Amino acid sequence: MDTLYLPYLTGDDTVREALDALRSTDRRATVIRRQEGDYRLYRNRELLEAWRGGVKRCGDLDNSLGEKLLVLNSLGAHDQINWPVSETLDDVLQQHLTQRKTRYGVLYPPRAEADTPSPQARRLRMSLVVSQHEGDTYAIMSLDKVCACNPNQHPKDCPPDWDGEQCDDYNE
Repeated sequence: MDTLYLPYLTGDDTVREALDALRSTDRRATVIRRQEGDYRLYRNRELLEAWRGGVKRCGDLDNSLGEKLLVLNSLGAHDQINWPVSETLDDVLQQHLTQRKTRYGVLYPPRAEADTPSPQARRLRMSLVVSQHEGDTYAIMSLDKVCACNPNQHPKDCPPDWDGEQCDDYNE
């Protein structure tokens, strides 16, 4: 099991805001709470392709692109997990992901009332993603940047106000 912090957005946020969140946090994926209340992990390339295809809101992203996240807020009575005293929380979460046959879960995602914070707070929203295996976390962390400079300007098919900007070590 492993964890990583990823930007958190809602279906009301724009795909452009999701790309900006990836850029400002130097992450390669984000957690998006869909309108119907489920959580999905979208990788940077999926978001960029959606933006290029004209998708405006995160709520309009194709479900097949994102990977459904198991919400790990509680282990209900229907979740039969044996928790011997010697097991750690890591062991329990990994067992829960294994039983549900999913690679990723989100631990205590932001509450609904936190979905409409001030613009300053919106940029700071992060969620804790738990992966079943360390390799799953590494697979996200090692994704290529999708709007990397070549050689010192941003590509034309990245968000418009990134076009022609001088590159730095912080670009997405």
